Amino acid sequence: AVAILAPILERFNKLFSDNNLDELITLYGPDAVMVTRGEGCAYGRDAIKAGLAEFTAKGKIDSKMVNREICGVGDHIILRAQFDATVISSGEHIKGKFEQIFRKEGEEWLIIFDEFQG
Repeated sequence: AVAILAPILERFNKLFSDNNLDELITLYGPDAVMVTRGEGCAYGRDAIKAGLAEFTAKGKIDSKMVNREICGVGDHIILRAQFDATVISSGEHIKGKFEQIFRKEGEEWLIIFDEFQG
C-alpha cells in the first residue's frame, strides 16, 4: 500500500502546492466526498474543486505530511496523517490532520473520501 500511494501522494502534494486544481481534482473519483469537520462536505469533483479553491486561494503552499499511517485492504487503501503547511506569501502556518480513502478503479487509485480537520 505504501509503494502504491508514494507516487500518488508526491503528485498530490506538488499539484496542491502549485495550486493546480485542474490536475489535482483528477486524483479524486467522480463520486468522491470531501468532509471539512465542523464545517460541511462536498460531493463530486466540481464541489471538491470549489472547496479546495478556497484554501489554495491563499497562494503557493509548502506542505509536509507527518505521522503518516497507511493500511491497505483489497481494492481500498486508507491514509491517515497530519500536515504542517506554510503559505509562502504570507507566512501563515496551518496544521491539521486528514484521512483519505483510495479505491482502485480500473488501473487507477482514486480518492473516494477525504476528511480534513484544521
